[in-house]
Amino acid sequence: MSFPVVIVDEEDEPIGVKDLFIALSEGYIRRVVYVLVFNARGELLVQKRSKFVRMAGKLDQSAGGHVHPGERYIGAACRRLWEELGVQVDKGRLSEVASFYHMPAYRQSKTGHAPIFCKVYEVDYEGPIVPNDREVESVQWCDISGLKSFMRVNRKRFTPRFIDLCQRYNGGHCGVDGEHVSHAPGRQDFINWAT
Repeated sequence: MSFPVVIVDEEDEPIGVKDLFIALSEGYIRRVVYVLVFNARGELLVQKRSKFVRMAGKLDQSAGGHVHPGERYIGAACRRLWEELGVQVDKGRLSEVASFYHMPAYRQSKTGHAPIFCKVYEVDYEGPIVPNDREVESVQWCDISGLKSFMRVNRKRFTPRFIDLCQRYNGGHCGVDGEHVSHAPGRQDFINWAT
């Protein structure tokens, strides 16, 4: 599915709008949001992507997507929570925890890599989750140490962007490289769900 996305320059200033597939194939810089949903136990909501979307069956962050024309990053974060998970939250509940420019290491198009400006948000949430089956096959709450352990030995099960995000994000929750992690309770439940 393609749709219009905001195209920006190297300073994250909007310079126009392009169809997503054109933006990807021609390597335009796009705006993207990632949202990490945590529960009261500190577990992260991880989604398994639907068979109807790119990278089907891969494990991914709670929600995320492109910023649409006329939309701000935080508005896109709220929209993606609703579209993917049926989660409706007030913008004031979202906390921006990271912002970065990124040239993905993985190929996204026939011309190469398509860069992004990304903002990462966190939200604490305890309400109902109703995944949109056109985008999300299933979701599971994952304890962070189990998630990190599983990711270290099963990298191909995850979207490259989720791996990138976890390597960048060290807010005490993710962070894959360079640390010892013991096997925590709940790890087997996550492994059973992810396979």
